[in-house]
Amino acid sequence: MKKIENFNILICNTPNIENAKLIAHNLVKEKLAACVNLFNGMTSIYEWEGNIEEETEVTMLIKSKSEFLNLIEERIIELHPYDTPEIIELKVVSSNTKYFEWMNGVLKN
Repeated sequence: MKKIENFNILICNTPNIENAKLIAHNLVKEKLAACVNLFNGMTSIYEWEGNIEEETEVTMLIKSKSEFLNLIEERIIELHPYDTPEIIELKVVSSNTKYFEWMNGVLKN
């Protein structure tokens, strides 16, 4: 495993697979994300405006570099139908060397 400092995974939920694919395709095409994994059929239970809500959503795992986080956030907000989309950053501490090199190679330089 290779220790890395500038790679992240962002978690973002969307209301449907079409919106998740729209965001994922744009981020990968623009070289802001190396890969986006889509998990369809996630159940989210949360409080919104004083009510407990339960929705089926699509969870995206967006793999990228720290330097692109602001651009990714802008694109998600632009393409996402929610007023307050969830965008949570997880730091990647290490990766296998070949995967790290692949990610580094496909992202904007």
